[in-house]
Amino acid sequence: MSKNYRKIYENYFGKIPNGCIIHHIDHNKNNNNLKNLLALPKKLHRKYHTSFIEFENIPTINVKSPYKTIFLYTKIANTIAELKEEIHYLILKKEGKIYVRNN
Repeated sequence: MSKNYRKIYENYFGKIPNGCIIHHIDHNKNNNNLKNLLALPKKLHRKYHTSFIEFENIPTINVKSPYKTIFLYTKIANTIAELKEEIHYLILKKEGKIYVRNN
């Protein structure tokens, strides 16, 4: 993967904000369409992708109780849903569909 997506983002939106990295919304690092690029705070980005990794690894965790497995799936799925909601808000804000009033 090349770093061209960063240049593409900066050419259109300007400098990448401090503490942010460029996230590929559809998870396809080869899709550098402007609508697929979003500046996310590093902490949010890390938490988002870590949640997916945890979700994918649940079947390999040695869990004796099926209820514990269901609990883990639910907990991680809820975390992913919350993070997706936060990212969706940032996408709408980027597209100018949400206006933030400065008081």
